[in-house]
Amino acid sequence: MAWRFHGHARVNRDAPEAFGICDRCGQQYNLVDLKFQYDWRGQKLQNLNLRVCKRCYDVPFEHYRPIIVPPDPLPKRQPRPDQYLPGMPYCITDTNGRQIYDTNGQPIMATSQLYVPTLSNAGATPTGITTAPAVDGYEITAPDGGPVILIPE
Repeated sequence: MAWRFHGHARVNRDAPEAFGICDRCGQQYNLVDLKFQYDWRGQKLQNLNLRVCKRCYDVPFEHYRPIIVPPDPLPKRQPRPDQYLPGMPYCITDTNGRQIYDTNGQPIMATSQLYVPTLSNAGATPTGITTAPAVDGYEITAPDGGPVILIPE
């Protein structure tokens, strides 16, 4: 009597079971041994309609599960804003309330208004176009007080 290859499927003539093919590896198993593959789709697990064997089954990847952010807290009634004046220095602290120091051991101070120092070579505010002779005999035309970029030909 010839025997047919049944892959990983068990054959029992007293209690017959259906055979099934794993959708990933293509091996033959008993249908009851194949599991449906699930994965996160939105806030719930979605059946991908793949029947896979125990070896090919993937646990649903938790990083695909969306993060549910709680609602913002209710605002306080009659809040009192900080009494910082524009340009008033204050100490910078870390998340635990400790002061942050620089490499010299001095506390780092900041101001509530951004201060941009003027460039030492900027001079007056640009008012027009300036033409200046260059060393090699050419003339350079640029905005008054603006940067000049020379590109070799």
